[in-house]
Amino acid sequence: MNRIDRCDVEHFDPRLKHTAQDGYWNWYAVLSWMNAHKPRKIEPFLPILSPFDDSVRERISYDGSQFFAVNEEDVEAKNLILFLGWNRPEVAKDRSDHVHRIRDLFGLLKNDAEEFKLFLLAHPENCSFCSALTFEFGAVITSVMNARSWC
Repeated sequence: MNRIDRCDVEHFDPRLKHTAQDGYWNWYAVLSWMNAHKPRKIEPFLPILSPFDDSVRERISYDGSQFFAVNEEDVEAKNLILFLGWNRPEVAKDRSDHVHRIRDLFGLLKNDAEEFKLFLLAHPENCSFCSALTFEFGAVITSVMNARSWC
């Protein structure tokens, strides 16, 4: 198990706790390690893109090692990345190592997308960092996630 694998349920925006505006859309399964290392206050990161916003996948991209705002002037997307710590060195290293292992596995399967998909369906523990894997492998990962209701 990776040091960042344990999971808790947490409020994305803690300012909404115990208010009428709080609800399931503000509750997230979060990695305990990430939660322990994120900033305690959200205010310095406002305005911030909500993680449930339909435009997240269009506004944030991944370049093989780091997440970044697609539009350099998109402060909300940048703040979400910073607040959640997606590019913290510890996370980036674990993510990069995992993506490299999965890329090597894909090569061992002779880049056969169907065999790769079947392997991942049979071994879901290999689907960590699903956003990064989606950027790397596209439709294969998307179809695996849809089949298993991940991410």
